Amino acid sequence: MAFTRNWDETTPTNSTVANLIDDYNRYLRVDLRERLAIDHDFDSSDSGASTQGTIGYHDRCTLKVRSAPTQAADTIMLYGKDHNGGAGNAAMLHAIDEDGNEVQITVQNAAGDGLKLNGAAVLAASIPAGSFAANAVVNADIADDAVDSDQIAAGAIDLAHMSANSVDSDQYVDGSIDAAHLSTALCALDGDNDSEGSAQIGDLIIKWGKRTLSADTGTITFAAAFTNKCFQVVATPGQDRATTQVVQVHTITAESFKYTTGTYSYVTPLRWIAIGR
Repeated sequence: MAFTRNWDETTPTNSTVANLIDDYNRYLRVDLRERLAIDHDFDSSDSGASTQGTIGYHDRCTLKVRSAPTQAADTIMLYGKDHNGGAGNAAMLHAIDEDGNEVQITVQNAAGDGLKLNGAAVLAASIPAGSFAANAVVNADIADDAVDSDQIAAGAIDLAHMSANSVDSDQYVDGSIDAAHLSTALCALDGDNDSEGSAQIGDLIIKWGKRTLSADTGTITFAAAFTNKCFQVVATPGQDRATTQVVQVHTITAESFKYTTGTYSYVTPLRWIAIGR
């Protein structure tokens, strides 16, 4: 805005006649108000009580573009400074601390872009490496689906820094962790193809085995019961025969399952696999 008068500290002079002093007094008030009103609520008439509530308040903060100021002890300074961020020189908000460390707070990446927080610089300056103590974040404090797996960049979490069982499997979002990157600490495995074995991945438990039959019907008891329940069992004859042999599985529990065959001698050994949790 244009001011009514240029600022002049040479008037009135010693020769100014006394009957003009009141004029110069009013000039001074107008000149001060016009300049203070750039960033403040400062009306020319605020005599009413209802208009005085916000007089003198900032209604904006206009920072002039300048070079970095000289730091001073026990201070932090905010200022505007030109920065070429792909949109040509543009005024950006900066800060400097008492040690002379300068941080650019805003950024504009290209012409037409809106003003953005310079997140990388602000975080780097405000959260120094080593700030987080071991186990500072407990998995129980993270709500289900709090972190979308699509938002985690590849390599963002170094598996070498995850202790065994440090993340509860109940907190995994489907597909949030690539199976190829699962630590072996999350998977327990025992047994082989000629004996009963099991594997556990998170809450999922897989059991398998081979049993020599002595009757057409019977019960096979798991070496160790499922923690909660068995979802399904699939069984098949262990012989290579031209004739089809039927194996029925029923009465599945967390501890065992029952089988029925046409002729057990054509089936034995019975091979089976069970899935549960």
